Amino acid sequence: MVYLAIIALLGGIACGMTGLDENVIVSWITSNKDMILYLLMFLVGISIGFNQGIVSKIKEYHIKIFVIPLGIVVGSILGGIAGGLLTGMPLGESTAIASGLGWYSLSGVTIGNLAGAQAGSIAFLSNLLREIFPFSAFRGFRKN
Repeated sequence: MVYLAIIALLGGIACGMTGLDENVIVSWITSNKDMILYLLMFLVGISIGFNQGIVSKIKEYHIKIFVIPLGIVVGSILGGIAGGLLTGMPLGESTAIASGLGWYSLSGVTIGNLAGAQAGSIAFLSNLLREIFPFSAFRGFRKN
């Protein structure tokens, strides 16, 4: 899966560099990117809904289920503040980029729409790397 994400990224970069942005398909995707992302979120919701045990697991763990995600959100925002201070990037942009929480498909598009292509690209790459790094670095932790 990680390799497919990297291949898709490199393929998209190659298509963009060849000037295919005037292509009808690419233009359609560009103009409908928000709807495509909403469809993706809807499909993720369906996938979660098919998991019959998810509600019982949430009830079992109760409020404790939010400890790790909350720690990740707080750590990400603090990291965004630190990154902004170190690089001189405006804190609003740096914390927005760090707040993507690994959701590269949504954060890159959203931040790109709000703060420009450079911030959107940084958000996309930082969140893509945030997803790829654990899969690459911690291969020894998988179950046998």
